[in-house]
Amino acid sequence: MTKRQKQPRRTNDRQAVILNLLREFPNNKFSLKHLASASGGNTREGRRETADILQRLLEEGAVEECARFKYRLSGQMRPRLTGIAQMTSGGSVYVKVEGQEQEIFIHQRNAANALDGDKVEVVVMHVSKNGTQEGEIASIVERSRRNYVGTAVADSHSIFVRADSRRIAVDIYLPRKLYPDVHDGDKLVVRIKDWPEGSRSPVGELIDNLGPSGENDTEMHAILAEYDLPYRFEPGIEEAAAAIDGRITEQ
Repeated sequence: MTKRQKQPRRTNDRQAVILNLLREFPNNKFSLKHLASASGGNTREGRRETADILQRLLEEGAVEECARFKYRLSGQMRPRLTGIAQMTSGGSVYVKVEGQEQEIFIHQRNAANALDGDKVEVVVMHVSKNGTQEGEIASIVERSRRNYVGTAVADSHSIFVRADSRRIAVDIYLPRKLYPDVHDGDKLVVRIKDWPEGSRSPVGELIDNLGPSGENDTEMHAILAEYDLPYRFEPGIEEAAAAIDGRITEQ
């Protein structure tokens, strides 16, 4: 067999060793020299072959260059886990995966517009020595259907809802043309419909207008709505409750 015929097999063997090494240590960053040495020899020819292999794997999306001439397994090649997002007031997220005791931390820049309660697909990008996991959200599997209570910041052109909950760090946008009767300062119950890519705020829909902020009934209903408790009843029930004599007698 000629040297020319042996070349493809040797290259394939070297590529297999490189990929196996990156899969075994997904959090490590490997230099070209390290990969060349581990896969058959750090010679000039070995480095050239390794560089060609890495370029091809970069184009295929199998590896990524995480620093200058440093390589690691790409996110799309890493195992993906599904869990429930738990948002913090600062915008970062913790993902709770069923059957896994430790939550996965997601920095705000890697949260992919996830919201509290969303079912998400996450890729673990780094595991620290103490076992703490950090990742990035690859996709939103299912949006949470939870409601948010907040105060309208409204003018003639737009409505933004500033949520009372610390579980959401952004204002929710409502199209003014759909809700002409909403006034600045109204206490609203809203639900998020969408969060377009590149937009700073999610788009919501109005579930209920509780009335002007600061009024007793409004604030009481807002507390109940925040905890998903009923605050409105059938007319007959409300009429019967209103007819009850609340006075305390001596008997």
